[in-house]
Amino acid sequence: MTTTPDKKTQWLNAILNDVHALMGSDAYFRLWVKAQEAANTPHGPISQVIISNYVSFQLAGIRRLCDTRRDVIALPKLLNRIKRDQPYRATAIGHLLSRLDTECGELCRLATLYIAHSADPDMAKNWKAWKLTSAQLTTTHKAICEVAIIIERDLLQITQRTSLIRVFQGDYLAEVKSYVPEDQLPALREFWHAHNDMVNKWVYVARPV
Repeated sequence: MTTTPDKKTQWLNAILNDVHALMGSDAYFRLWVKAQEAANTPHGPISQVIISNYVSFQLAGIRRLCDTRRDVIALPKLLNRIKRDQPYRATAIGHLLSRLDTECGELCRLATLYIAHSADPDMAKNWKAWKLTSAQLTTTHKAICEVAIIIERDLLQITQRTSLIRVFQGDYLAEVKSYVPEDQLPALREFWHAHNDMVNKWVYVARPV
């Protein structure tokens, strides 16, 4: 007989779907950038649209996963529900909540100021000038992924996930082969595997004390 997952598991499944989408988008965008560089493709308005949409999707996704409101499904709400049900884990969960705030808070604020709204710098609380780097995204991604893995593996004791970027069933370079020089394709494959290996190692984050 099939059993219905409890509320925390349902929330976690929704969160992990968002995590997979976020990390997949990031990985393929980085691969596309490498392909453009390998082909020496000029940067024009089409590229700018792709970059702008990538940034918007990433910041919106980060804000969505780290939203602290009680009426949405996000990591803070799930952690607080677990803390209510497992009060003996309050200290460990407090550290996880603090990590999300410390390592993801700045990009969440950027999303609020520049993506969700066009904020007025004279009126907005905690105004932040626009600043976004690849390293900032990686730090934020790692925090989100590792917190989600700790919830799944340690707090809810569901499973040990083996990857964060879903495996594409096909040739992931098919769309760029027509313009990337053939002798550059091995380097793209090497980049892809190295990036995936780096991200997927986050599933082995240390267990909370």
